[in-house]
Amino acid sequence: MPPDEEEQLKVYRDVAQVLAPRPVVFRTFDIGGDKLHGFSQNSADVVNPALGLRALRFGLERPELLTTQLRAMLRASEVGDVRIMFPLVSGVDELRRARALVEAARAALIAEGHTLGRVLVGCMIEVPSAVLMAEQLARECDFFSVGTNDLVQYALAVDRSNPSVATLASPLHPAVLRLLDMTARAAQAAGIELAICGGMAADPLALPVLLGLGYAHLSVDVGYLPLARAIIERIEMPQAQAAAQRALACATTDEVKALLAAEFRGPLGDLWAEQGFEP
Repeated sequence: MPPDEEEQLKVYRDVAQVLAPRPVVFRTFDIGGDKLHGFSQNSADVVNPALGLRALRFGLERPELLTTQLRAMLRASEVGDVRIMFPLVSGVDELRRARALVEAARAALIAEGHTLGRVLVGCMIEVPSAVLMAEQLARECDFFSVGTNDLVQYALAVDRSNPSVATLASPLHPAVLRLLDMTARAAQAAGIELAICGGMAADPLALPVLLGLGYAHLSVDVGYLPLARAIIERIEMPQAQAAAQRALACATTDEVKALLAAEFRGPLGDLWAEQGFEP
């Protein structure tokens, strides 16, 4: 059985209180595909779970579960700066349906006497269709967070869990970089926050190009924070921006890697060596 509203509220409220006044982003259920769960169809029963009923699709299919979660998240805004993020948004219609559930939950809670804080709503950019619709999506949400693991998988038609092709799933593929650039430009034009998460944000070679493309908010594992901070402190933004533009013009992943290795070996070479990383 999924956790009820009060069970979820306790978790969200505790997190919001600890982090206050800093913002905290809560992602709605990102289940299905390679993420196990116990209250919907088993992914093992689906031929291609990565393209099936997962993440926001699952939430919209089961609005009673999503609404329960949204109510708990909204109630946590009473004690902190809470933001809600929807995973695997594929287009404007899904975002609008999800936002309608947020507004309905907010109205119901206010009618019940709750005093809620302002809650920003964002979406994850993880599929090519979302990138192609990024300008429109940016007009209807408050922030983007690019999920690079899934974006790489869907853009390159590579199952990242399949060892026979996993090496093809490179976030430095020129096609992926162009998708990231399109997304960043749409967010910047709309004036909304832009973040990135997934393995790419913790890649010592990829981090400089992300900075150059305009990704100022990075989500990484706690253990990677010291290295990420050290890399960021050593990178000059004009250099990163110029390298990013050259990388966008590359034809192959190897060309991108060679360009970045040559460009940043000077400021970052010793850090790479300390990590046993050889681009």
